[in-house]
Amino acid sequence: MQGTSVQTCDELNYFLEYVRLLLQKQPIEGLGVWSTRFTQYRRDGQYHLCFRLLQGIKGADLPPYGVAIVRYSEGWLYDRMGRWEEAIAAYKASLKTFQAEKMPIDSELWTNIASLYQDQGHWDEAEKTYQDALAAAEQRKDKRGRGGVLNNLGGLYLLRHNLEKAAHCFEEAVQIFQEVADQYNYAAALVNLGSVWRDQGRLQDALNSYLESVSVYQKLGDLHALGMTLASIAFLYQFSQHVEEAIVMYKEALSLFNTIGDHANVTKTLGNLALISSRFQRPARQIARLIFESLGLGILKRSGATLTVLQQCGV
Repeated sequence: MQGTSVQTCDELNYFLEYVRLLLQKQPIEGLGVWSTRFTQYRRDGQYHLCFRLLQGIKGADLPPYGVAIVRYSEGWLYDRMGRWEEAIAAYKASLKTFQAEKMPIDSELWTNIASLYQDQGHWDEAEKTYQDALAAAEQRKDKRGRGGVLNNLGGLYLLRHNLEKAAHCFEEAVQIFQEVADQYNYAAALVNLGSVWRDQGRLQDALNSYLESVSVYQKLGDLHALGMTLASIAFLYQFSQHVEEAIVMYKEALSLFNTIGDHANVTKTLGNLALISSRFQRPARQIARLIFESLGLGILKRSGATLTVLQQCGV
């Protein structure tokens, strides 16, 4: 293991030296090579290597658009690391460079800043920044980008309990993603719209929206998103006091979470099953045992959070 780590470190050092030399002669090509490697590490969740890439290129003599790209990447990494103030500072530095050089700004940059404001509870600032993101998407005639911004803005309105505005955003996002054939984001927007309709009391519309997203996620093979949507359907049934249907959906979601090894959602779903059982006078102990027998989850009894749920169920 240690040898592999040293080998990775050496390879990365050689790569960074190559990028620095390439930047001196062909800046555009050098930035492209660096960005490709950063994206690869980002997708693999190797954030420590992303950080090394950033540290390795910071001292390089970069053209303005290069500075903008690197600071944007830095903001993204800090965002994922939960270092929100540093993420906002890096994103804003990237934004400032884009504006100073009169370069077109991707709506995603504005959206990321807005999402950080939203996560920190600065909702007015978040809404204003989402509007900037919409303007950027409009300027670039970026239809898909507009859909992404609307999906995020709708989430903010949902947090602020402005269901009418949230529904408007999600409905337009659903339409856009359908038109541009973006199936994944289409399904995500459908789930969000279903949640608004549920809160508005439009339960059948909500169920139809959820079921449409289930169909898409099944085709895409995204088991995590499918499990989360089935859990949303279960909550909808629970909300409307269709207890047996809710239990069936929770168990289907639980099966998927177990398949992909998502222990956090396994525990959460077990808790929901215990809760629905106690509220509607179902034998929680019997349900918990049935789940373990049918899904073979016995090994998870040893995890602390799951054990706590089982103890609450009397198992």
